[in-house]
Amino acid sequence: MRAVILYVLSSLLSGAALAQAPQSFPEGPPPRVPLLAGPQPPLAPKEQKGVAYGKEWAGNRAGPARGDEGATVFVFGSTLPTIVCAPFYVCDLALQEGESVNDLNVGDSVRWKITPATQGAGEAIITHVIIKPTDVGLITNLVITTNRRTYIIKLVSRSQDWMPRVSFDYPDDASSQWKAYRTKVEQTREMRAAAAVAPAPGKLDFEFAVSGDAPWKPTHVYTDGVKTYILFPAEVGSSELPALVEIAEDASFLGLDSLFNGPVTRLVNYRFVEHRFEVDKVLTLARLTSGVGSSASSVTITRTRRD
Repeated sequence: MRAVILYVLSSLLSGAALAQAPQSFPEGPPPRVPLLAGPQPPLAPKEQKGVAYGKEWAGNRAGPARGDEGATVFVFGSTLPTIVCAPFYVCDLALQEGESVNDLNVGDSVRWKITPATQGAGEAIITHVIIKPTDVGLITNLVITTNRRTYIIKLVSRSQDWMPRVSFDYPDDASSQWKAYRTKVEQTREMRAAAAVAPAPGKLDFEFAVSGDAPWKPTHVYTDGVKTYILFPAEVGSSELPALVEIAEDASFLGLDSLFNGPVTRLVNYRFVEHRFEVDKVLTLARLTSGVGSSASSVTITRTRRD
């Protein structure tokens, strides 16, 4: 009996000692598991050159400018723009007025939230791309295709730094506006020159039909009753001009009508002045021709008014 009591007491004391022994835990955080664990494939020389070109463009030092209402404005196409965002904030990328998104792709769609928003209505509508990261230390890229262009943008997330408003400046639009301005000024000058040709503008006759297709196709044809004036587009230079011939119904003007059947062509006196031909007679039917063989192009001028 005494031996049983001693055995029970020994078991109880051993259990209490085990219960009081401290448990050990690993120190520090668990080791990080890399997201991309595959080996780097080697690059061929042409592939290395392509990567170098991309890095050169992305590393262009062309920086952004300050826009209205604190916007960060990048020059489109000059470099790889970077938009810096922070968790618990949203970055607003405003596209050009009237521009609509066809497709949108982000490299890390799990930790970056990209949503659309719009401002205005009709042709004046502005599309906004709302960008929000879910963590700090993230780097990815965003590709937006629209009805006008393709945007390639780098995204970076930080804890406190962010760009509330981002937009772009488009150099091609400025060039187009200047080209339209110059064309309008040139057309105004041409019309003023045309009106100054005749002392009585009310007697100018614009009843001419122009058929055919060519880069230099005349924009206007008119007569003052003495001469015929053929106006060409403002961008056409003197080296691109066609040759002009008059088309006669027969060869009676040569006294040889019995030898020819049908219309014949004849030369007329004309000169090039201020983007127009000045012809020393009233044309009834004429042809403008440039080039030879299969590359030839021609335009026919017909007077629709018969005196």
